[in-house]
Amino acid sequence: MKLFNPSTIRLVSKVTAVCCTAVCALFLSSCQTPAKKKVAEISAEERLLSEVQYTIVEKKFGPDIKCIAVGKIELSDDSEDFSELDKVELVRRTLVGNLFQRNFTQVPLATVDSHLNETANIKTLLNQTACDALLTGEIYRFSNKSLVAASSTEVGLDLAIANTEGEIIWSGRHLATSRDGSLPFSPLSLLSGIFLAKANASDEVALQMVNAAVRRLVDTLPPQNEA
Repeated sequence: MKLFNPSTIRLVSKVTAVCCTAVCALFLSSCQTPAKKKVAEISAEERLLSEVQYTIVEKKFGPDIKCIAVGKIELSDDSEDFSELDKVELVRRTLVGNLFQRNFTQVPLATVDSHLNETANIKTLLNQTACDALLTGEIYRFSNKSLVAASSTEVGLDLAIANTEGEIIWSGRHLATSRDGSLPFSPLSLLSGIFLAKANASDEVALQMVNAAVRRLVDTLPPQNEA
């Protein structure tokens, strides 16, 4: 009768343990709802459990901030994943929909863009659009990441809101991943992304992650009462 080599058994045991640990870590992270964390300064350091970081100058972000225009959003991620999507337009429209849902008055994106083409001065743009603040930011991640047991679609946003004096009164950063789960689309979210009606299943997951990243960040803004 042929016996197993003890060294082989130990090797298999170690490999099995590593795989089980990785799968358990993936499972636990998928059960976690990203926590909102008010910080003194935004950190770009990535963590196993994603969180929603934000800063706010409460004295300057009062009830008088009724209108938040969505300005320039830059795409710094060079991934070729989801190359068929207009990632910047998608994020901007989703921001408009979620801000409007929180009762913040919106300026049409075409109007904002026309003023941005004429001037880069925040104060001038807000004065010409009769708006109180301008949201700008960066898409630092928009990709599909392969994991041990599955793949994860990731959308990372780094956003900031400036007032009419050009002062940053709020900033936020969040990496939404499909392993964390998604948030249901609101009617306004669906309308903002209606141009992607023909999106395939993979694109649909990306759409959900954009919605999750935007919604979680916008939810850290002070509540705005209906007029």
